[in-house]
Amino acid sequence: MTSGFMAARHSALACTALCVLLITAMCGARASADWVQIETTAESGHLQAAWGSDIADVNEASWSGLGTGVDYTVEALAVDRNGRLYAGGSFEFAGGVTVNQVAMWDGLQWSALGSGMVERVFALAVAANGDIYAGGAFWEAGGVTAAHIARWDGTSWSALGPGLDGWVYALAVDQNGHLYAAGDFSHSGSTWVHGVARWDGTTWSALGSGLGGAYESNSGYALAVDDSGIYVGGYFTTAGGLPASRIARWDGSAWSALGVGTNSGVEALAVDANGNLYAGGYFTTAGGIPAARVAKWDGTTWSALGTGTHGGYFALAVDEHGNLHTGTARWDGSTWSNLGSGLDGSVRALSLRGSADLFVGGSFSTAGGTPAANVALWHEPTPSPVPLDGTARAGVTLFDAAPNPFNPQTTLRFDLHNAALARLAIYDLRGRLVRSLVDEYLSPGVHETTWNGRDDKGAQVASGTYLARIDAGAQQATTFLTLIR
Repeated sequence: MTSGFMAARHSALACTALCVLLITAMCGARASADWVQIETTAESGHLQAAWGSDIADVNEASWSGLGTGVDYTVEALAVDRNGRLYAGGSFEFAGGVTVNQVAMWDGLQWSALGSGMVERVFALAVAANGDIYAGGAFWEAGGVTAAHIARWDGTSWSALGPGLDGWVYALAVDQNGHLYAAGDFSHSGSTWVHGVARWDGTTWSALGSGLGGAYESNSGYALAVDDSGIYVGGYFTTAGGLPASRIARWDGSAWSALGVGTNSGVEALAVDANGNLYAGGYFTTAGGIPAARVAKWDGTTWSALGTGTHGGYFALAVDEHGNLHTGTARWDGSTWSNLGSGLDGSVRALSLRGSADLFVGGSFSTAGGTPAANVALWHEPTPSPVPLDGTARAGVTLFDAAPNPFNPQTTLRFDLHNAALARLAIYDLRGRLVRSLVDEYLSPGVHETTWNGRDDKGAQVASGTYLARIDAGAQQATTFLTLIR
């Protein structure tokens, strides 16, 4: 145990409070996090987290900064399978450390990825094995020649073949581990790949004849993948030689339009679990109907999302509950709601971690009135087990573990609306079963159990972040929890 840990713990005990880690990421047996001091207020009995001079109620949704943030715009975000956040953009410093356009936040501090890039990073994606892909305006990564796209393996940067001959604006990885890139390029080496290309781990290949249009309108700006294809958004007017106004779909062998598309550029795409596609940008119509900067494609028709917005959308994300996020607002399928008091600037990137955490990047200085230099976290815990309106919940709800982070044990509570066979288990972030906690037929209502940080054989598991998952009939719910040793 480090002296820093002991000092923090002794200080907390002296204040009759509990020291915990607020955000953590696992890397082997190493856990790192932000220190916060948790206190119980006499008036409300709520837990409060002290972060410097700022106090936030951890039982409520709230905004927070990530350390001292970064010194300029964040254009891209990605969360790896260990919960670590990667940020790319046009910044030079992160948390006071020289990082050069790309950095990692491990929950405690910012760190560089080698010597970074010589120019801006516009896109990030996580490879099937956990490596990080970066695309942008750069021609060198970590001192290695890499034409606008590169791969970080945790130690060093490497090029992806000859790379691409123009800027990369978007990246996405499909279920087979293939990487797709969209941007303002036409070739990879001698291969024609106009506006969009695929990397299979060895070679770049074209998607038909790619994207087309007038000057500066033949580029891809956004990507989203589903189980059977890939969507591309941008300012193009043709895909594979066919009319496709600013948005199109590639099914692995051919391009198709999405109705009559949109009347202006598409800058952001996201797909939900039901296969619905959400598009954001500067358009005012989609499929010929009014749709103010954001719309939904259900596979057949376009529809508006309420009254939309007057600004353009550069980033979209869909959470596991099917809610669409823009970084400052959320669409629940029928209504828009704000995320607290929002940001004092613009959103350029989003990345979700589990069901409670939304990372937001862009150009801003505060989030919810809290200092947050160009990158912030919106945390929205699972609601209280007792609904304020007295209504019953359908299916199963798994609440946040308490305490979380924890040592030596934590309590997990879940609510069954109907009697069901319930199976609650703990998994590591590679999906391996660690501990089975519940496997029995239970009556409706709220139930609870504890986990002591041991596996099914009784051995202590390493510090880090774990996934709790409950299956009840056809329903499933998950939550993250963090163990500190």
